[in-house]
Amino acid sequence: MVIKKRKSYFNKLRIDDKNPDLIRIDRFQYVDHIKEAVKFIRENSDNGFSKEREFQHVAKIPDYVFNKNAHIFAPDGRLDEKAFFKWLNSDEGIPYRVPDKRVS
Repeated sequence: MVIKKRKSYFNKLRIDDKNPDLIRIDRFQYVDHIKEAVKFIRENSDNGFSKEREFQHVAKIPDYVFNKNAHIFAPDGRLDEKAFFKWLNSDEGIPYRVPDKRVS
C-alpha cells in the first residue's frame, strides 16, 4: 500500500478574547479538489487500474480523514488494513474511493 502526503491545508491562529494568553490553532483542509480528482479517475480509468492492470488507484484520502479516524490505526501506529478498508467501504469513505465497487 502506497500512501502519499500532499499539503492542501492551512492553519488559522486565534487568540481568545476572554483569555489573551490562550492561543488556538485551527487546521483546515481543502478537499473539493481531492473529490474532483477521484471523480476524474473514476470516469477516465477502468476502476482505477493502470493500462497494464499492474496497479489500482484505490483512493485519494485527505489528511484530516486520518486525523479524525484514529480507529483505522493499530496501537503501534501502523495502518490497520482491515479497519481502513471497512472505513473505505462505508458511506463516509465512498467520496474518496476510486472503484465503484467495494475494495479489500
